[in-house]
Amino acid sequence: MRPARHGEAITLSGQPRNMSVVLPLDVSGGTVVPISISVAGQPTIYRAIVRPVGKDRGELRLRLPDDTPPGLYSGEGTIGGEQRGIMLEVEPVVRIRVQPKQTIVTAEPSSRVEFGLTVVNGGNVPFDVPKTVVFDLDDAVGQDGALGRSLRAPLSPGERRVDRFFDELRESHGGEARVTVRSGAGPLEPGESRELMCLLDVPATAQEGRSYLGAWQLGNAAHVIVADIMTSPRPKNGKVTR
Repeated sequence: MRPARHGEAITLSGQPRNMSVVLPLDVSGGTVVPISISVAGQPTIYRAIVRPVGKDRGELRLRLPDDTPPGLYSGEGTIGGEQRGIMLEVEPVVRIRVQPKQTIVTAEPSSRVEFGLTVVNGGNVPFDVPKTVVFDLDDAVGQDGALGRSLRAPLSPGERRVDRFFDELRESHGGEARVTVRSGAGPLEPGESRELMCLLDVPATAQEGRSYLGAWQLGNAAHVIVADIMTSPRPKNGKVTR
């Protein structure tokens, strides 16, 4: 970050909630200063803070609303007793929140389960909620178990321990799950929240009696899906009924 010089316009850059610049300024303590910034053609007054960060140096810090669109903004303010031009360089921010953070379902292999969640766009750029997404389902304790089994297992001639480990990991992989967003897919504007109704397709490779874990990535957030695979009842004649 290049410090601003006396007399020149002060440029603050960063995400909306964390705009800052270092100035050659003698500041003894934290000071609140009003700054007028033109947003969407209208001047708006914001409260900036100036605080000391070293000898004859101060930091000017400003917090804008989270949904302030990225771009360049101009304004002015009185800093250190001097009227100064102000420039803001607002960066794009993807900030997605999901509620709940986790969905737990009980299902059979090759089945379909409905679930819902709420997505909130807390950033300053639109976010596109995908119509479909595919992700891996892995045994919740598969990695630890695979490591223990591979360390204890006797090796065949020419077999490497690391190869045995990856063989064990493959056994704990439940396959690829698919989520289809039945309602709520598409662009989500900054500050907007939306309820999604979704369908989870459980893969045929999921094994009965196991619990699998997968992460549906949504921007900077993730919705965790836990799939407990049911064991089908087995009658006395040994035939499986579904």
